[in-house]
Amino acid sequence: MCKPISAALLAALVVTSCNRDDRPMTRAEFCQNRSERECSSVAPACLLPEVDCLAARQAACASQGQIEESAQRPFDPANADACLSRVSAVFGVLSHNLAIEAKDYRSIDEACARVFHGNAAANETCGVDADCSGTLVCDKGRCGTWRQVDPGAGCANIGESCPQGYYCGSGSGVWMCTARPGLGAMCDAEVACIEDLRCVGGTCADRLTIGIACQDDGECASGFCEPFASKCATDVRFAEGTSACRAYQPGGGVALGQDASID
Repeated sequence: MCKPISAALLAALVVTSCNRDDRPMTRAEFCQNRSERECSSVAPACLLPEVDCLAARQAACASQGQIEESAQRPFDPANADACLSRVSAVFGVLSHNLAIEAKDYRSIDEACARVFHGNAAANETCGVDADCSGTLVCDKGRCGTWRQVDPGAGCANIGESCPQGYYCGSGSGVWMCTARPGLGAMCDAEVACIEDLRCVGGTCADRLTIGIACQDDGECASGFCEPFASKCATDVRFAEGTSACRAYQPGGGVALGQDASID
């Protein structure tokens, strides 16, 4: 025999449906939803009260949102669902594993990169990709359509990118895809070392090994600077007392991922 739906349950279903179907998600709802998806996995892994985790992550999300919007990158609800789905998929592994692999953790940055974004059109000025509208990228200070060109080819047009092993430089007076320098060669902000090296004091040097302090992924041989411990690693580990777990407690103060201002 079918049981009747209670009036309270029916009302809840109607309210939930109307909240999402009749209007776009708000920034506050996004922060709450993202925090719930993270903390449902992180709290048991870190042995934390879920209410503390939620408070910490909602505060971090709200703070990040204020930073983005002050930089003229408002919240876009159209891009929120893909971000939230990726958060669920990545953090869900904590139900059977206390570590999230680097590539999976960074995939959240990619999926959530345009939740906050500007609307600069092609050839308009920008500082980072998120300043641009749609799928445009920020290149040479302006928004444009990404396109990879061949080794040795010109790359002066906005959005043109060089293949692996090459960088787009104008040292000769013309923007060209030039071979990246190797170990011991000179480098700077414009002349990028070959991908498995880093630029230190103007010289291409070996990347840092696991456990060494770092500031960004490009410094590490693993290609991943763990954002909570700020050390080169291959994953993010969530267990009682780890740096990652401390960030999910009130006062942790760590941002949600790579800031949109990092190009």
